[in-house]
Amino acid sequence: MANVSDDLMMHKDNDPNAFGMFECFFCAASTQMFAVRMVDQDWGSPGVVWLRCMSCRRGFVLNDLYGLAPSTTPLDVPQGLDADTESTWNEVRSCLSARAFTASVMMCRKLLMHMAVEEGLPAKNEKDFAPTFVQCIDHLQAEGVITKRNRKWVDRIKDIGNEANHDLASIDKDQATTVATFTRQLLHEVYELPFLEANT
Repeated sequence: MANVSDDLMMHKDNDPNAFGMFECFFCAASTQMFAVRMVDQDWGSPGVVWLRCMSCRRGFVLNDLYGLAPSTTPLDVPQGLDADTESTWNEVRSCLSARAFTASVMMCRKLLMHMAVEEGLPAKNEKDFAPTFVQCIDHLQAEGVITKRNRKWVDRIKDIGNEANHDLASIDKDQATTVATFTRQLLHEVYELPFLEANT
């Protein structure tokens, strides 16, 4: 079901275009969904399909421009996170799912700064200013959380983060996913590994 049908119609069981495989946001199953209604706009607007999950029977919208909504939440939640950190990480994941890529990068930046403070960087300097993003990254590297091998990644993330925080240019999916994946790895180093070590 890559493309949307040419007209608005109810689909019958024997129509091969009426079904497609998707991952369900609600029941977390990779499942077959069936098209309830379909429409394709003649004037060039994206086509739309209304779908139902065969497992939980909940509804979705699929269009040519934005894909499936609601979409599944990417990445996972590391073990050992405190409530605030977990809530912030889930906000990153929700932003990615909602295609709010710039917002997800800004939340990752916030998490990186929080992790630096967790690793001993003072939350405020003598002038009562919070540390800069670069100071946070340098501190995480000095503490061994970020290794020298990861420094190129970090520099790339710093550039993307600066764009998200200071420029109006939007961040694309690949950039946001790169930042979130690296942030997930840092969460593993700062929270999950100590938790697993303490509980095994």
